[in-house]
Amino acid sequence: MSELFSFGAWVRQRRRALDLTRDELAAQIGCAAVTIRHIETDERRPSKQLAARLADGLQVSAEERTAFLQAARGQVATDRLAAPAVSVERSVVGAIAPSERDTPTLSLPSGTVTFLFTDIEGSTRLWSQNAQTMGAAIARHEALLRAVITASGGVVFKTVGDAIYTAFASALDAVRAALEGQRAIAAEPWDTATALRVRMALHSGVVEERQGDYFGLPLSRIARLLAAGHGGQILLSQATQELVREQLAPELTLRHLGRYQLKDLSDPQHIFQLVAPNLPADFAPLCLSIKRAFDEPPPKLPPFLSAAPPPPGPATPFVAREQELAELADALTTARSGAGQILFVIGGAGRGKTMLVQEFARQAQAADAELLVVSGSCNAHTGSGDPYLPFREALTMLSGEVETRWAGGLISTEHARRLWEAMPLTLPALVEHAPDLIGTFVPSNGVRERAATFADGDAPWFRELVARESAEASAKVEQQPILAQYSAALSAIARQRPLLLILEDLHWVDSASSDLLFHLSREATHTRMLILGTYRPDELAVSRGETHHPLAEMLSELKRQHGDIWLDLGE
Repeated sequence: MSELFSFGAWVRQRRRALDLTRDELAAQIGCAAVTIRHIETDERRPSKQLAARLADGLQVSAEERTAFLQAARGQVATDRLAAPAVSVERSVVGAIAPSERDTPTLSLPSGTVTFLFTDIEGSTRLWSQNAQTMGAAIARHEALLRAVITASGGVVFKTVGDAIYTAFASALDAVRAALEGQRAIAAEPWDTATALRVRMALHSGVVEERQGDYFGLPLSRIARLLAAGHGGQILLSQATQELVREQLAPELTLRHLGRYQLKDLSDPQHIFQLVAPNLPADFAPLCLSIKRAFDEPPPKLPPFLSAAPPPPGPATPFVAREQELAELADALTTARSGAGQILFVIGGAGRGKTMLVQEFARQAQAADAELLVVSGSCNAHTGSGDPYLPFREALTMLSGEVETRWAGGLISTEHARRLWEAMPLTLPALVEHAPDLIGTFVPSNGVRERAATFADGDAPWFRELVARESAEASAKVEQQPILAQYSAALSAIARQRPLLLILEDLHWVDSASSDLLFHLSREATHTRMLILGTYRPDELAVSRGETHHPLAEMLSELKRQHGDIWLDLGE
């Protein structure tokens, strides 16, 4: 094939006729100069989107545009195009002379660069479902993101299909661009069967800049990080997290997703998710070639759990109640599917509420090795004078403080071991989502010691735990943060492991615990949590001075929302 009939040669001659350098053309159409070189040497063909931008940059007329786009994709021969120089003479009439263009070449950041990579989740499927509209949708998606990136001080240095690769001198600017980009994508009325969802990843590092492109290991790291995410999600490496964590606005948080072994990388990576108001916060587990995270080693067992367990005593017979056990099992199955449940076992004194709940918890743990079971009880002697008592007891169990209950015969060795070994999940969730409850709901003495049995000393959550322990703890936490933080911590745990929360003797509940129970029941709707409470109905009718029982109004509201959520064992 002669040079005149090569598409790359046509582009090169057209560019020269317009008196454009490769860098200038690349800056105009938003790609790297090396991409232009590869097109001109016929080493690659432009994507549909890049071909459209190339037509604009080369000032292809409306009459020639269709043939140009087809030639770019190899669908027609290049000889269908007009000679490059002749076409230019026609197209530049009335146009701005090359020396007057206001599109200067953008310089790429150097030194420590923060990269923001994006792509569209499921774009191949979307193309097949929206053949007529997907091209325009991708172009619109790119225009939205380019506008946000440019306004935030970033530079687009490469596009590959629907993926956009950008660089920033400031990590905080890159985070702002990602946030505004997701908001712009979410607000757009897409003309596709399903809305476009964009994955985003940020990583910072030192790279080599050469001929308008970047080279170095940070590019491999961010590519793997991007591939692990979901549409609508913003992932950050630890390097970027450390650069921005002290500068983020109060309403923004960084959720630690864990430590993972990414494909082809030798060292495990801490991965974070940016959480912001009015954007999705909960996603499926990361998309990884290996299914499990590279977790810290299991916690070293304490002496009371590492010793051989004592021989089991005679089992207490449990007869009847098969129907009630089946109903409880059905509720747990529903909760495990991601539709959190709340259920109350009620009955008079001596009707076997506690025995039923304990037997159900035993059977459920035997059937499901992933299930976590925690419990707390209200106290008849302290009553309303001990706020949040059942919830404090439950959260203390989740923090790994299980020896007291084990020694008292309240939980089995296997139950205690399961909660102890779950600390690599529960303690980071507690530090991240409920930091103000450490030292208030959960005794701070012992938390760091238990964490030190397994945690990586450089893990961000562990460093935060140590910092909070050394700081002076607040003597009081307001109710609203308590409700929000407690619910967030349990919801985060229940997204990873099914959770059974047992609250006994709620007829002695205090008003603060009643408020927390109602709040938690609403927040648990989309988690794998079953909240199981017990109480005596006759006690709720007893007046506490001139006030109604704390549960009375809440139970009416729960009935309105959930319907029949009671197992009545009778008087």
